[in-house]
Amino acid sequence: MQFGFLAVLHYSVIRYFFGKGEAILDINAVGDYTVHLIRCAVNNLKPEPLPQGVTAKDVFIFAKRHLITSCIACVAQDFCNDDEVISLFQRDLQTALENEVKYSECSKKILLEFEKNAVDAMPFKGTDIRKYYPDNMPRISLDEDILVACEKKNEAETIMADLGFTKTDEGKKDTVFEKDGLIYELHKYALESENPAYAHYNSILRDCPLEAGYNHIRKMPFEDVYVFSVAHFYKHFTGGGAGLRFLLDLYFLNLQLRDGLSREHIKTKLQALDLRKFNSVMSDLADKLFSHASNFCLSFDEKDLLKYIYMHGCFGSESGFVSSLIKKKSAKHLKFKYLYYLWYTTFYQERRYRNYPILKKHPRAIYFCYVHTLFKKGIINRKSSKRDYKRYLKYESFCDKVYSICGAVNN
Repeated sequence: MQFGFLAVLHYSVIRYFFGKGEAILDINAVGDYTVHLIRCAVNNLKPEPLPQGVTAKDVFIFAKRHLITSCIACVAQDFCNDDEVISLFQRDLQTALENEVKYSECSKKILLEFEKNAVDAMPFKGTDIRKYYPDNMPRISLDEDILVACEKKNEAETIMADLGFTKTDEGKKDTVFEKDGLIYELHKYALESENPAYAHYNSILRDCPLEAGYNHIRKMPFEDVYVFSVAHFYKHFTGGGAGLRFLLDLYFLNLQLRDGLSREHIKTKLQALDLRKFNSVMSDLADKLFSHASNFCLSFDEKDLLKYIYMHGCFGSESGFVSSLIKKKSAKHLKFKYLYYLWYTTFYQERRYRNYPILKKHPRAIYFCYVHTLFKKGIINRKSSKRDYKRYLKYESFCDKVYSICGAVNN
């Protein structure tokens, strides 16, 4: 399979936004083979040999970006002859299994302290989904998420500090704590205000039933776990991209929908939140990709969806995120779109600038870097910038097409 135009386009956007990166490879071939490996792991099948031009290391790197290395580690020895790569898969599998135990034990301690101090809270996101994965395919957890009542935020943070956690970041929506490699995010809100499901989940902590034996710790019913997972998938999909793990989450959640009453209840909620089409399209795609009974025949639209998913990794790429920002900000001011493009492609080079030693001593000098880069792009290298902007517009056009396929809107 030749490296497609869209993948080349995506690479050119990444290279322009964030500098030259890894060598170009056939992301579609690597992605298709990784999907094949997931399908084999889910259905206990033996994988086919690696396709020509794709190495086991390519597969590992791709799977790592989509946070599914632990899910295909059980078939690593069946397709890979490279002992080093096999050890990388096994390491991630072992880490995922160990983290499940560590997070489980630590979360019990945290929630017990919250209960003692009358802090209303509820674990959610990965905590709820992990239980539906097979034992030989543990879901990788980068962190644990706990929804905390807004009025109890300060008490919750004090408890985390008393338990030995260090606050590492704080935003409008959540506060991040870390201890011994374990990361916890305490959320004031389940979703961002621009998400179509925000109004419903803004009161979810009050509406969910109590966990057995607790007076302040709640648990999300399966129907809400399902709908929230779709809303979370939608958030990342429209805000910079979402990867294969979201599709795998949806596949395993759909396997639980044996109860007709639950199915209808979920459909009603999805319809009310304007997420029914998105869920239907993504569920059908997940079933075709991972179900043993599926004939794996994808339509042209589904192939475009899959390209978009391959391109952006698990939680989206920076190029995808920047693209969504440009589109949102320029929606009402189309004549200034090129200026928004110059500004946001410059502003999000901040991480690269931060690596400069002089900026560690003089952080305010970063504003000079911004001005210098804007001047260089907008005046000195304006012809090159215009060419890159045209490539960006093609990339944005492809994203719009993908959104229309699944009923998504770039909010």
